[in-house]
Amino acid sequence: MNLKLWRLPALATLLCCSWVAVQGADLLIMDIDTKFDEQKVMPNGGYTFRFYQRIGKVKVYKNSPETLVWQTPGNNPQVNSPQKYVLRMQSDGNLCMYSPANRPVWATNVLGADQKLYLKEDGHLVVKKGEKPVWTNK
Repeated sequence: MNLKLWRLPALATLLCCSWVAVQGADLLIMDIDTKFDEQKVMPNGGYTFRFYQRIGKVKVYKNSPETLVWQTPGNNPQVNSPQKYVLRMQSDGNLCMYSPANRPVWATNVLGADQKLYLKEDGHLVVKKGEKPVWTNK
């Protein structure tokens, strides 16, 4: 009986660690027709994806120590109103940032249904259609 109790937690730990290893390669940031308004950190803690709504910037940081490794180009005016910049993965697959006036200010300019934005373990962003990369910030 004690042997069975010992094996179950060991099996659960093994399955949990295997899942994390497989999922740790790419962190899903955005799916089709979703809006993003926060930050996401790689499970291994290596990189952080942030979207700054007031200044209209996407930034990727390497953690420990925090170092900026990539950001969207351009200088958008800062907003101090309830209306903010919006980052959206559109249903046509184009990742777009919109100004508070709902005008596009940055985009990946790649189209295709069922595309998703990922943060890779090495800190690069990639838009994938299935397993195929269609855009990267590399």
